[in-house]
Amino acid sequence: MLNAMEAKITSVVADGLQSRPSVTVLQAPTPLTASAGNGAIRVSLAEWAFSSSGFERDQIAFSSVTASHRIFAVSFKANLEFLRIPAGPSTAQMLTSRALLLEDMSLVNHYLADDDIRSGKLFQSAAPDPGFEVLSFELAKGSLPIGLANIPLSGLLEYRGRANIWPPNVSEEGCAA
Repeated sequence: MLNAMEAKITSVVADGLQSRPSVTVLQAPTPLTASAGNGAIRVSLAEWAFSSSGFERDQIAFSSVTASHRIFAVSFKANLEFLRIPAGPSTAQMLTSRALLLEDMSLVNHYLADDDIRSGKLFQSAAPDPGFEVLSFELAKGSLPIGLANIPLSGLLEYRGRANIWPPNVSEEGCAA
């Protein structure tokens, strides 16, 4: 459930950066590395919390006429870790790399601010029973170290969202859906 949701968030971020071939988008726990002059983004679900202490009557979702699921409503945080490796050690190359890192972060932030993403609509999975439904996804904050002494250059965008999760292919009665 959560892994599938993390993979879908990674896929959505990668789709938004197709025009940026120098940036690789990775799902955690893949090591965050890049070659000189390139960048990488690692997507991870960093934390989540159940919105209630247990199942409630209204926490049932119907995926078809014959199948229903007990769902848990969760709030979650997704981290997007950015990395840029300067093409070389000069100040000019570090400044260029920092500018590219800021562009990478700006492009992702702009793309993920789309209404279909913020509402969770673009996170719908093609799988018939993915085990999750993202209801909201919005930027909480971004950060970037100021000093150029930090090599490689890095930044972080933190997103907050809400989702419903359930065991895929298991109906509310506990039978395979």
